[in-house]
This record gives sequence, structure tokens and C-alpha cells, in this order.
Amino acid sequence: MLKNSFVPEKVPFTSIANIAKDAIIILDDEGRIVYWNPMASRIFGYKKSEILGKEAHLVLSPPQYHSAYQQGYPKFSAEGRGKVIGRTLELEAIRKNGEVFPIELTLSLLHVGERHFALGIVRDITRRKKAEEELEKYRQKLEELVEERTRKLRETNKRLRVEIKIRRQIEQELKQSLKEKEVLLQEIHHRVKNNFQLVCSLLNLQAFNTSSEEARRALQEGQARIRSMALIHEMLYQSFYQGEVNFAQYIKNLISHLQQMESVANKDIQIKIKVEDIYLDLKKAIPCGLIVNEIITNAFKHAFPDRDRGEINIEMRAKDHQVYLQISDDGVGVPPEIDVFQSKTLGLRLIHDLVQQLRGEIRMERHQGTAYFISFKK
Repeated sequence: MLKNSFVPEKVPFTSIANIAKDAIIILDDEGRIVYWNPMASRIFGYKKSEILGKEAHLVLSPPQYHSAYQQGYPKFSAEGRGKVIGRTLELEAIRKNGEVFPIELTLSLLHVGERHFALGIVRDITRRKKAEEELEKYRQKLEELVEERTRKLRETNKRLRVEIKIRRQIEQELKQSLKEKEVLLQEIHHRVKNNFQLVCSLLNLQAFNTSSEEARRALQEGQARIRSMALIHEMLYQSFYQGEVNFAQYIKNLISHLQQMESVANKDIQIKIKVEDIYLDLKKAIPCGLIVNEIITNAFKHAFPDRDRGEINIEMRAKDHQVYLQISDDGVGVPPEIDVFQSKTLGLRLIHDLVQQLRGEIRMERHQGTAYFISFKK
């Protein structure tokens, strides 16, 4: 037996160390191994009888670590201190068969009498390192895919800019050449309608080709917004009052379109409309129509998550050149911790921005569902 050797049987945690999932090794103040648990044998390949009394750094660590270990032992022996005591490090170790492998090493100080001992807990992190390497490969692959996708989007954006430039040039030429207002209005209407259909078709094609459910939903919501604007243009063209839209009729038409959506077709959502005959010009009709579209769509999606029945009320009136719009539902309501006007959600942010575009005001109530109150100058 080594002089003043460490007696593991007197350590209360010996029985626990014998079944530990990590290697537990105790070194004396000269760096010699005085305790070696069964897991240490499994990790390093040495039997207890082969390793006790050996200098740990010479048999368990690669040569590049020997100098650092030897420099630290005198201070540890004299003062019980060292740079690595109380720290967890990632190092390399060496097995009996010469294989070098990664470990996680935690060293703690033990006092036995007047001597200092170091308790080392060693974990073989070979699998973790391999997993990290695989994750790094996947990360690099993902970056390559993102870069390629970005390149394609830039090319598409460049082509679209060219097409938009060409279309603007054509429209400018037409505006200069057409003299009669009726012909000009008809030509603009058809071009806008075709553009809406083109954008809807592009979004529909992109939605069909994407595998992301979140992206598909976002593209479908974009289509709904475009259809809302297209409906206003259609009614504007057909309206007897040139330049204004009968918003009461527009809301009825919009609700009819929304109720045909797949997400609400199987739900019994009653929509009650109480809207005066209010005529809005294009600058007011488009943002107001988008607001109604966003609020009703949000209600369809979120207000009735656990039931197929519900009620949505739409009221709109005008007084003293001011328009008052109220949309409410009897759904679950917006959770109180959510500030809808500070939300990063596209739909809620769009509602807030559109109200600002109207130079109006908006407030929300959460009693027995959700209610929006919007007002703006006619």
C-alpha cells in the first residue's frame, strides 16, 4: 500500500460511486490514482489493480497535456489550489488501447487529514461530439439552402421589377393616348383586375409548391387580402356613383366570399350585418375593406377554436362626416396578456397600420368575446 494512501472504503459516497454513470477518480497530492470506480474501468479500459498508484496524467492523458499537469501538482500539494479545481473542462483522454477520445472533466478538492486530494468526475462525450459535428453539417447545409433560395428570390424579384417597369410604361402610354374618361376608366379597371388575378395566381402557385404549412397559410391570407381589394375595384367600376363604393353592399359581398373559405365552410358562424348605405372613395374604401377582411378572418381563425358555432356582428354608421365601424364576436376573446396593437402578428399589425392610414382611431374590448371600435372621417 502507498504511504498515507487514500482509503476509499471510508468515503461515504463509495457505494454510490460504484454504480455511477461517470468515471470517478481520486488523485493524491502527487497526482497518483488512489481511487478508481467501475465506470472508470469501462471508459478507460484499465482494471483497478492495473491503475492504482499510477500517475494519472501519464496513463490517462495525451502527451500534450503532461506539462500542464506537472506544473500544477506542486501548488496543489502545498496549498490545495489549482487553476482547474472547481471547473468543468472539455479535454482529450487516452484509453488503454491508445484511442484518444473527448471527455468532460470536473475536478473538486477533498481534504483528508492534512492532505489534499482531487476528485475527478470524467464523462465520455464521444457521442455528444459526434452529434455536434452532425448538427454543424446540417447547419452548413441549411445555410447553403438558404443562400440558394435567396439567390433564386433575388432573380425572381429582378424579373418582377422588370415586368412592373414594363407594365408601368404601358399604362403611362395608355393614359397619354386615351382622351375619353369612360374609355380610360374601363381600361384601368381591366388592367387592375388582371393584375390582381395574376398576383393571386402567383400566390396560389407558390402555395401549391411549398411544403411549409405556415408559409401556405400566409400565402392564402395574402390571396384573401388581394381579393378584398379586387372586390372594391370591381364594385367601383360597376357603381353608379363614379369614384365611390357602396360599403354596405361591399361588406355583404366580402362576407359571402369569406364564408366560402375552406377553414370556415364546416362551421356554423352566424354573421349579423347592420350597415347603413355609406359611400366611400377609393382612398377610404381599400384600407377600410382590408380592416374588415382582417378582423373577420381573425375571428374565423381564432375566436371559436373549440366549437363550430358562433356569432359575429358588424355595424357601421355615419354621423357628422364621421364613420363608426364596430365588429364583435362572442368567441373566446383575446388573452389579456396580449397587447394587440403592439403585436408582431402581421394581421394585427396590418389592422393598426390601416387605421392610421385612415387617420382614424381604434380601441378594443375583451368582454364576452372581442369587439373592435373604429372611427374615421368620411
